[in-house]
Amino acid sequence: MTSYLWSFGVLCEIIMLYFQGPILKNNLLTIIKFCVGITVFRWLLLYLYPDSLSITFISQSIHAFSFGLYHSAVIIYLYTLYSNKKLAQQFMYGVAYGLGGFFGAYISGVVYGEFLFLYSAIFSAIAFFSLFFVKKNQESVV
Repeated sequence: MTSYLWSFGVLCEIIMLYFQGPILKNNLLTIIKFCVGITVFRWLLLYLYPDSLSITFISQSIHAFSFGLYHSAVIIYLYTLYSNKKLAQQFMYGVAYGLGGFFGAYISGVVYGEFLFLYSAIFSAIAFFSLFFVKKNQESVV
């Protein structure tokens, strides 16, 4: 079943990536907020209904937004902030997968257990609310 869920999630991401062009022409910060907000919902679904296969498939389809669309929007948003485009993508991957991966792995090890998905929802909610402190009209950096 894990293979089916994984394949379904990847299929949803491919569909999202195919149709994301027109979506990414809108306000990128709003798209990022939407993606993080729907991630909170996704983790709450998994916490509240851990034994429901249908809900797990729905959660996997939401992953297309919370991963596929989110990453594209963040990279394009950072491109608007940095004049050196290579630094923008390096910054994103360094923070998201480097620093974020380190702290995420450590914290998930600390909170591992029956409330893991609830903690994931809480951390996603913190990220969601912190996005409201990002200024919309920032000038190019570096």
